[in-house]
Amino acid sequence: MKKHRIIWFFLALLCLTLTITLFQYHDRRNPKFRDLTVELGTGVLTANDFKTKNAWSSDIAFISDVSAIDLGCTGETQLKLRHGTQEETVTLTVADTTPPTADVEAFRQIPITGFPEASELVSNIQDASAVTVFYREEPRVPLDYGDIPVTVVVEDVFGNRVEKVCVFSFRWMPETVTVELGEEISDDMVLYNPVRDASFLDPMEMKRIRAAGTGEFTITTACSGKSQECLLIVQDTMGPDLSLRDVQIRPGKQAKLSDFAVKAKDPSGVADIRLMTKLGRKSKGSYPVVVEAEDNLGNITRKEATLYVATDFQSPRISGDMTDLVVKKNEALPDLLKGIKAKDNKDGSVPVECDVSGVDVKAGGTYHAVYRATDSAGNVATRKRKIIVEHDQEDTDRLAREIAATFQDDDIDGMRRYVYYGIGYNSDWGGDDPVWHGFTEKRGNCYVHVLCMKSLLDAKGITNQMIWTTDKTHYWLIVKINNAWKHIEPTPSVFPMPVFMNDAERLATLSGREWDTTQWPSCK
Repeated sequence: MKKHRIIWFFLALLCLTLTITLFQYHDRRNPKFRDLTVELGTGVLTANDFKTKNAWSSDIAFISDVSAIDLGCTGETQLKLRHGTQEETVTLTVADTTPPTADVEAFRQIPITGFPEASELVSNIQDASAVTVFYREEPRVPLDYGDIPVTVVVEDVFGNRVEKVCVFSFRWMPETVTVELGEEISDDMVLYNPVRDASFLDPMEMKRIRAAGTGEFTITTACSGKSQECLLIVQDTMGPDLSLRDVQIRPGKQAKLSDFAVKAKDPSGVADIRLMTKLGRKSKGSYPVVVEAEDNLGNITRKEATLYVATDFQSPRISGDMTDLVVKKNEALPDLLKGIKAKDNKDGSVPVECDVSGVDVKAGGTYHAVYRATDSAGNVATRKRKIIVEHDQEDTDRLAREIAATFQDDDIDGMRRYVYYGIGYNSDWGGDDPVWHGFTEKRGNCYVHVLCMKSLLDAKGITNQMIWTTDKTHYWLIVKINNAWKHIEPTPSVFPMPVFMNDAERLATLSGREWDTTQWPSCK
């Protein structure tokens, strides 16, 4: 009987072992949890997010600390979960596969001077990661100023993107321009590209507006079937340009308005100039005097001068180093008052002021610093010191553009005469910068004259080439006019010659010299 009990015990134990083994095998073949991929920025995770259909919700829980997981960063994390007494390890993947959302302007009118940044067209961007905004292809202004579609891309750091189209419509004119009466109304005020689009304007209409005075004027232009308007407002908000001077008299004398008022002018006309300070016979000393000028539109300028009543009429003497000073472009000026003194016969030492408002260290050129000393009697002494700011190619190009801008675009002969008569002839080659030398020193040889003329033609966009004799004893230019090449001579000559010459005419002026006809186009 005892032997039977032992047998049954081992049979029961074997069944239990087999049952447990079968359950474990079943669990391995039927996991309770699964790997999970969530979108970047997902909210709170629960154990139920990982369970399979083989698990009971009441029996599952996290073993790993999920509070340490940052769902705002992409990546993979290993997590442990429990189902009853069983543990499993799963992989949590945080990924960004969703493109951004954004509002993009469907239409924008812009000036032809430049495109807005792509980001300026976009608003209400939403994405879990950082985004960049750009044009799929860099836009360009079409030659006919027609509307163009541009594709704006909003892309996150994982390459998810959304693309939307905005249509650009171009303005070759600003909508509104305001100028002060007396200011020159130029084409570049009402056109973004006056060199190209000057033909859009009616010259007679512009002439009428320039002569009309104050008011509001609508300028209408058209291009490729599109019409645009610019409202030009000419206003007068400034008082007259009033210049005063200090006045010095002896005791017992009396000054009058005309002694102080040097000049007053205004585009609308000067209606009145009046003295705002009572002038009487005053004792020795200095007195402020206020003068007003009013234009025909009621704008007023008020300035102050000084009345000196004195017996001393001798000015101070300014002494010190006044030699020319050379400084590099964009270099700060040194202390120009160092070593400068002023002495007066009555007051002794008096202060010296140095006015450098006329010196621009950002642009090469020759300027003057003005020293000024005033004694107690109102006697003024002034001295000038030359300040030379060294120039660079930018200054040379700017100077050429400024000179060229004073001529009409097709006035080749006007530019030639400017160089021909304005720059004297000598044997100087102009050093490192013949163009700057010619325009500023006003002298140079034929090489200087030619390069100066060439710089003006280049600034106007006129096709030209420099040409020289075979022995390089003379230089001049050929220019392309109406698709035909012509010789032009910008260097002064004792012999009169045509403005534009063909090859035969040019050859006749060169005293037996000639040029390599295979190197330059023929001029007929």
